Amino acid sequence: MACACRAESEPDVFLVIVDTLRADAVGYAGAPYDSSPHLDALVEDEAAWYSRAYSASSWTLASTATLLTGRPPGGHGVVRAAKNPTCYGRLAEHVPTVQSMWKSRGYRTGAWINNAFLAPEFGLDASFDVYDFDGAELIGHRTAAQTVDEALAWLDESDEPAFLLVHVMEPHADYDPGPPFAGRFTTGMPSTISVPLGGNLHTGWMTGMLPAPNAQDQAFVKAAYHEEVLAVDAAVNTLIEGMKKRDRWDDAMFVLTSDHGEEFWEHGRYEHGHTLRSEVTRVPLIVKAPAVEAGHRPGLIDAVSVSRALAAADPELLKTTDAIWSENILYGPPSTSLVTETHRLEVHNKGKALVLWELDEGAWEPAEWQPDNDATRSQAIAMRDELLQMRGSLGPAKPVNPTAIASADVFQMLRELGYLDGTNTAASCE
Repeated sequence: MACACRAESEPDVFLVIVDTLRADAVGYAGAPYDSSPHLDALVEDEAAWYSRAYSASSWTLASTATLLTGRPPGGHGVVRAAKNPTCYGRLAEHVPTVQSMWKSRGYRTGAWINNAFLAPEFGLDASFDVYDFDGAELIGHRTAAQTVDEALAWLDESDEPAFLLVHVMEPHADYDPGPPFAGRFTTGMPSTISVPLGGNLHTGWMTGMLPAPNAQDQAFVKAAYHEEVLAVDAAVNTLIEGMKKRDRWDDAMFVLTSDHGEEFWEHGRYEHGHTLRSEVTRVPLIVKAPAVEAGHRPGLIDAVSVSRALAAADPELLKTTDAIWSENILYGPPSTSLVTETHRLEVHNKGKALVLWELDEGAWEPAEWQPDNDATRSQAIAMRDELLQMRGSLGPAKPVNPTAIASADVFQMLRELGYLDGTNTAASCE
């Protein structure tokens, strides 16, 4: 008789990417709401959590490509062109990915994807046996619960070892998690805002065409965001419990992180993709594996390190570092950011414009401000030189295989989300 058990040398590898999840949006890191009870229990009992993990960028495509390739945005080239906002890179076929590594070892590879910036035309679907893409619109998307159910059904098709990527769109706006989560934190709050957020309001705040809302409305938006975090927490718990019931949990490596965070007017901006500030680059990182002890891990961790650990199913490859850089934004002039334990440097215009920020680690909520003393100039120059040595250049990341968005459906999704304007022209990247 065939045995349903897999050898310990063939553990499953699971990666969950929660879109737009800030590092401080989970209870164990100090969230103001009880929005992640299952994740809190997970890091209490079974998993490590890393408090200073950073994404490679502040928008989905560039940062996710780093998680899957182990290369920074300038290395994989799946980025937005600096001078052409309708031109994007497509992953080169020869670039190894986490999924290609596992596929070469005989693993099944599957991905459930809900963000339009992860459409197959950007090339991240390569080496997945199944790449189930269901791009989200501003209002309405496949829920985290539905995504998890479909991913578990795929696992049931075979007992062979698997690498599974589950991407969930919440808590990206529209802030409409549905029952029983909707209203859990917002009921009774005074506000002129209602959810789901409509296109004019969301786009107006995101672009700065509308002023920031008053303090009560800001509080309401943040509470609605945490209701979506609560929905994600429940869905991830369903995924974990499903793995346990299928005897696919104990030996598995499980990683949960985010592609980027979110700004809620801390510096006058809303949403993400505009900057590389801590609010949009500092992300949660949870790692469960047989050799991992539960609890908090301090120290800087970058997405390249996360990718390498996933490709080898080896949490020992999660190495802390002294400095992390993030790059490539969706709006405005090209920007690169270098983060250390105590400072963050913004570099613009190929190193000619430098802005140094001090980081406040006294609270879990990311906080940073510009220092106003005379020593900042020399420190900024020293950090710029360090960035140049690490990165090899101070120029913007360049797209490989540059192309405009060919799919009319994907283009329309991204335009409704506020990430594109105008018309889609294939000639724009020539």
